[in-house]
Parts: sequence; structure tokens; C-alpha cells
Amino acid sequence: MSQFTKDHQNQTKQNQSGITRRRSLQIIGSVLLAPSALYAAQTKAFGTPPLNKIKQVSWQGIVLGSDASILLTTENETHAKTTIKKMLMEVKRLESYFSLYQNNSLINQLNKNGVYKSPPKEFKTLITEAVKYSKLSDGAFDPTIQPLFMAYKNLSNVNSSEDSARHPSVKEAINLINWKNIEITSNHIAFKIPQMAITLNGIAQGYITDRAVEILKANGFENTLVNFGEYVGTGSKHPEKNIEHGWNIQLGKTDTNETAPEIWNLKNNALAASSHGGYQFNGQTGLHHMLDPRTGSNQPAWRKIYVLAETATKADAASTALFASPPEQIKKLSEKLKLQKTLIIKSNGARLII
Repeated sequence: MSQFTKDHQNQTKQNQSGITRRRSLQIIGSVLLAPSALYAAQTKAFGTPPLNKIKQVSWQGIVLGSDASILLTTENETHAKTTIKKMLMEVKRLESYFSLYQNNSLINQLNKNGVYKSPPKEFKTLITEAVKYSKLSDGAFDPTIQPLFMAYKNLSNVNSSEDSARHPSVKEAINLINWKNIEITSNHIAFKIPQMAITLNGIAQGYITDRAVEILKANGFENTLVNFGEYVGTGSKHPEKNIEHGWNIQLGKTDTNETAPEIWNLKNNALAASSHGGYQFNGQTGLHHMLDPRTGSNQPAWRKIYVLAETATKADAASTALFASPPEQIKKLSEKLKLQKTLIIKSNGARLII
């Protein structure tokens, strides 16, 4: 591992103490390496032996608390390394806006003061996107859910999820959840009522992934696979053959009886996944962090949800919204969001494909 990779991992180490939504996704068939060698390659900083002048460049680290990786093909390895370094500087800047685990991040300043004046373009853009998906999902996705998360976290020693749901602090938190109380103007972002707080954990990873892909494209890299919690694949894994195969991603096993996990192919689109296993408030109750903002409880029907969409921002928000939705709303919401494909693993292991 190079010093560059170590430095970036050290810079983002504090994120590892927060929620990590387990993605259960695996890359199948790298550009120049056999599948079995892929993860060994990702632990190295850069470079593989040349093949027809085309090289695979890889990087691995942590972004917003999740494992992150980049794979790209190029004939100019030096330019690739320089571009990735520049891109990671942008990622670090965006993390300083959106991370709840950096004390002085812009989102923490907004949550503390209830207002942020003259917000940077990206901060305003992402909160505007979060509000858009809140409206489209009828509140199944809602960034103002943060007080509810904190209420449950503070009650994590309670032995019954029912007791937790009836606790005054939880009821008070539910009353603070409403995306309509976020005010966005040309000069500021503000909360309309006191004690509100937001989280962008259900959309920020997707947004940063999209931004990383934009930077790579702007610097001439058309065949890339970026994983910052969500996957975006561009171009082909075999550019030297001029074959548009895209990138194959294997979805995780849903239970021990499943022998043929599904494989989705990325061709200039994005894949996101949400799982109830990412964070549990209390192992005795099974209450997990994928909460329904409208009721303050978990939807018991779902185990994992996978979404294919044109951008990682959309896929990220959609997988979060769908996980909070009851069975009778799933198909309608998936169609309303105009998702390319949705796979839902029910709690009993059954599959639903939309």
C-alpha cells in the first residue's frame, strides 16, 4: 500500500465509527485481472503490468464511512494517478460538507445553529436533491430523520423496541421530522422549527460517487468503475477490444440456501443497495437504522433492496426510500421514481423484481 493510500485512509478514519450500510456487492471480472485476484489488486496503490499498452489503475480507501474503490483503464498511468489524487481532494472537500462524523462539517454547523448562510453550491445542491426525493417519495425518504436516529441511539439500552417507540423522546423526535420545514433560499439554508436536524447519509455517498465520475470523465477517462458506497460503471471493462461489456457486479447472497446470486451489468449507470444489517440500535430488539420517517419504526418485510438507476444520487436515495416503504407502496414508488431495475429481498428470503 502506498503512502498516498495510507494518508487518505488516515484522513477519513473517523468516518469508520459511524453507520456503514453493508452493500453486499462484489465486482466480477476486472479489466486485467481474474476475479479471484481483484481484491488483492485493490489493496495496492496503483499499477498493473501493461497489456496492449492499456493498464488498470486501482485505489482503495474509505469515503463517508464506507469501503471505497476506483478501477480505471488507461494508457497514461501517470495521468491516472494525478487525476485520482485531484479527485480525492474534491472528495475530502465534500466530506467536510456532508459528514456527521466531522465536528465542524457544514451539516453539523447547520444542525447546531438551525441556519447556514451563504452555503457552497454543492451543499445547497445536495440538500435540494434530498428535498426533491422526499417529495417524490411522499416522505419515505426524509433527511430530517436525524433526531429520530439520535433518540433511538440514546435509548439503545432499552430491551424492547415497543418500549422505545413509546418513549417521550422518540415521540418528540417524530414531531420534528418533516422535509417541508427545510427552507432553501439564494442566501441560506434554515430550519423552520427549533431542534430540527438533518442527515444526508441516505444520499451523500451517491452524490459524491457521481461527482467522482464527473471528474474522471472530464480528464479523459471513459472506462471506470467507482465504488463510494454505490457503484457507477462507465464504458467497458474491455476497451482494448472495443467491446461494450460494461461491468458485472454480483449481488450478495441473501441466505445460506442461495447458490446463484444475481449479477447486474453496469453500463453508464449506477447500483445502490440498502440492508437492515448496517446498524442496529439494540441487538436484542433487532431495531435497525433503516427507519420509516413517517412512523418511526422499521418495515419488517425487507432484508435487502438493490436499485439500478441512471445516477448514484438517485439510486442511493431510492434504495433508502424503498426500504422505508410498506409492501403495498413498493411497486408504485419504484415506478414513480423511474428506476431502471429494483430487486427486493424479503425477510423470508423471497425475491421481488420490479
